[in-house]
Amino acid sequence: MSHRHISERRATTRVDVDFTAIDKTHTVSLRACNLSLGGAAFTGTERTPGSILDLELSLPEQNDPLRVRGVVTGSEGGTMRVSFLDLGKREMVKIAEALW
Repeated sequence: MSHRHISERRATTRVDVDFTAIDKTHTVSLRACNLSLGGAAFTGTERTPGSILDLELSLPEQNDPLRVRGVVTGSEGGTMRVSFLDLGKREMVKIAEALW
């Protein structure tokens, strides 16, 4: 799978991706369009900033979905930005493996 790094000032590197996710809070399927250790952007729905979501990420080349909690930081033009909350070491490693 190829990734294109986006150059900008961020605490973590953001990478273009394409994988599915489930918003378990609203039982909605999403499509991830970018990912970083700090969060992700999804297409397929918009939520109000500040909304808390329980997500299942189907990360590339990983057998089991990764469950994470996030907060919506912005929603515009069919894309929703989410910052991950309280990631443990296991979750961070799984996301890092998907990034590189």
